[in-house]
Amino acid sequence: MKKIPVGATIAHSYRFAFGDFIAITRVLWLTWALLVAGALLLRGPMTSFNMAMASHDFSLMQGQWGWMLLFYLTTLLIIFMQMTGLTQLALGQSTGSRYFYFSLAKPLWRLIGGMLLAMLALIAVAITYILAALFLGFLLRMGLTAYASAAVGTIVLGFLALAVLVVGYCGFIYAAARFFFLLAPVIVAENRIGVSRAWTLSKGNFWRIFLVILSILIPFCVIEIGGLLALAGPMPLLPAGHAPAQLAAFQAAQRAWHMTSTLQMQRLWFITYPLAGLLTALFYGLSCGAQVFAYRTLTQDEGLAPIAGD
Repeated sequence: MKKIPVGATIAHSYRFAFGDFIAITRVLWLTWALLVAGALLLRGPMTSFNMAMASHDFSLMQGQWGWMLLFYLTTLLIIFMQMTGLTQLALGQSTGSRYFYFSLAKPLWRLIGGMLLAMLALIAVAITYILAALFLGFLLRMGLTAYASAAVGTIVLGFLALAVLVVGYCGFIYAAARFFFLLAPVIVAENRIGVSRAWTLSKGNFWRIFLVILSILIPFCVIEIGGLLALAGPMPLLPAGHAPAQLAAFQAAQRAWHMTSTLQMQRLWFITYPLAGLLTALFYGLSCGAQVFAYRTLTQDEGLAPIAGD
């Protein structure tokens, strides 16, 4: 069973993201500009949407759902297009024009189809797990009712519920990593919707994949938290007590903090949008670089082309 080299994969992802940053920017800039233009045109509805999400007052979105739905569907399409272009770049394939990337060709639709199939598979696994847990819980409850006291039954069922939650959460992360980490390079390199192929290739590599993902996510989480603190100040802290008034005040402070950060991002769009574009290019570069390197490592005996950037 082949293994993904964690250190080499991380090193390659950072080398690709920074060393090929100009090429990555060439792939992303046009579609990113389209997203920014759409966001600027819809600043009013977007601000209302973000404030509605923060305040849970969806009356703010009255009459604006159509535009927001269209914008977010377009955004999803563009994200998949960017992933396709960067995966092609990392694989060393042609991405079309020397100056920009915009393609609605088959690789894009294969990637969308593969992602949807993987999501459906993940949902099916989750539903099966939940139904099995409910059935076993029902049987256990029947047995406890017949042979144990109410106090013992409550403790056992509480422990079981906690165990089911923890196992389900960990299992979801495991299945998501197995389904999605190698999916884009499999689809783009092999010209097929290879959900089962991505699952098979990742066998025995979950913890390696997990470490690679952490090496990419942690720096960006730190940057995002730092950016939010700079925009809205310190985040509200949990109250010392659990009185209803304290919890209500904490929730109100949370909503106010989220609304402040949202409004600041909209007000300072000429700073936040370029910075978001820069970080997006680096994040996508790291992600696609890592996925392609891992894919090439696992398939290196199959006579595939060299990895871009090496």
